[in-house]
Amino acid sequence: GQHERVIDLENEKFNTNHCVVGYFTAKSWNLPEHICQVIAEHHNTKQVFAVKDGKNQQQKTLLAVLKLAEHICGNYKVLGLQDSDPEWEDSQDDILEYLGLTAYDIEDLKVGFIEMGVTVY
Repeated sequence: GQHERVIDLENEKFNTNHCVVGYFTAKSWNLPEHICQVIAEHHNTKQVFAVKDGKNQQQKTLLAVLKLAEHICGNYKVLGLQDSDPEWEDSQDDILEYLGLTAYDIEDLKVGFIEMGVTVY
């Protein structure tokens, strides 16, 4: 619709979003700070990976794995009813570089998951 990201719609309707709620829930459960930060920033992948200072490696690794899994599972199709994955398209180069993977590696992962009986998109 008129919103670029789901969190923008949530902010408009609820004056908060699932990232904020998740962050404070994780904090209240005393989860490690890098996990809380991944929850808070999981829709800001481009900004997180734009910082190339060698810091926050645990956060970047968890975020990269999360975004890769969301893409392979097809969250954009299943939850967003979209034909493309704008978050992945916006940050895939940074994520693949960080993980040391290529688009071909992602296709190999998908094939492996399909062979295990896992539905991927």
